[in-house]
Amino acid sequence: MKALAILPEIQEVLDKDKNHPMHGFAVIYSQQVAWGDMDAFGHVNNVVYYTYAQNARIYYNSQLNLFNENTFSVMAASSCQYFKPVTHPDTLWIGVRVKKIGNASLIHEL
Repeated sequence: MKALAILPEIQEVLDKDKNHPMHGFAVIYSQQVAWGDMDAFGHVNNVVYYTYAQNARIYYNSQLNLFNENTFSVMAASSCQYFKPVTHPDTLWIGVRVKKIGNASLIHEL
């Protein structure tokens, strides 16, 4: 399998900070926060984070060439822990990696 590319601006930060929380992620997806993602309280609505996670998983799967006629996936469960509010025009870096491989399942960590 080929090495996965990380955006240069992300790689630069990782090279400077060896303790950065993004170290160890196979793929890092860059997500721009749109104005319409915010709610009446002025921050990104909690359900929008699931769209961001979906975008990151799709990017991860495409980077690994997992979209083909032999691969099917179903999301069986999900959870999200919120650390701090996000607003427009933030850019999020979403790291994606496989946490556990089962007989017929994968557990992703974002």
